[in-house]
Amino acid sequence: MKLLNLGCGGRCHPDWENCDLHSSSPQIKKVDLLGPLPWEEATFEAVYCSHVLEHLPRGKVPSVLKEIRRILHRKGIFRLVVPDLAGIARAYLESLEEAKKDLPGGRLRHEWMTLELLDQLVREKSGGFMGRWWKLDPVPGQDFIQARVGQEATAHWKNRSPHAGTTSSTDPIYLGEPVDEKSRLAFLKTGECHRWMYDEVSLGQLLIQAGFEDVKSCQAGESAIREFSSYHLDTDESGQVRKPDSLFMEARAP
Repeated sequence: MKLLNLGCGGRCHPDWENCDLHSSSPQIKKVDLLGPLPWEEATFEAVYCSHVLEHLPRGKVPSVLKEIRRILHRKGIFRLVVPDLAGIARAYLESLEEAKKDLPGGRLRHEWMTLELLDQLVREKSGGFMGRWWKLDPVPGQDFIQARVGQEATAHWKNRSPHAGTTSSTDPIYLGEPVDEKSRLAFLKTGECHRWMYDEVSLGQLLIQAGFEDVKSCQAGESAIREFSSYHLDTDESGQVRKPDSLFMEARAP
């Protein structure tokens, strides 16, 4: 099969053609999703795109999806992964009720879920409030956060400096001095911020409008792409989901 991993970041597989806006190795081709994609029609049997769409301007998404449909074979599979707005919203409301009832750890979980919902939409410096929280030692609510975010948080804690928690405040909602305008504008150009969030209904409708068929949500470990689980893109070698806070969807090109 000819397979394409769009916006791969650091997660590549040699059986896939791996692309990203910023190439970090010779195995990653530099591609801007906001322009015409540099492949002929019907080039790929499957396209995978994980935690990329939320970083694109909402008004540009329909044309991006149509370009992806164009480069897929007839009946080719498009697998799309984004943060799950519905799941985050449900977890936020649950934590809100726990905080209102003053259940043990409820206020802390509520504070974290507020960050998970909003931080990447509004942050003005890399890492934002979530990154600040992760740097505290010990990490408040570490088990809860790890269950929510998965291996992204685990890798961060594993590689952090022994003095990462030495700061002027132990309040996670604290970033020190305000960010100056020049630094803020430079950060916004990096693409780290989320520009939109999606649920099964809104994302499914966009896929249908772009001309895809058989649109459905699925689990991290299931796919219509042959032997997808063997590539360990959404799950690791032990079957653990890499990003548990995600919505996984697939669709077919007509």
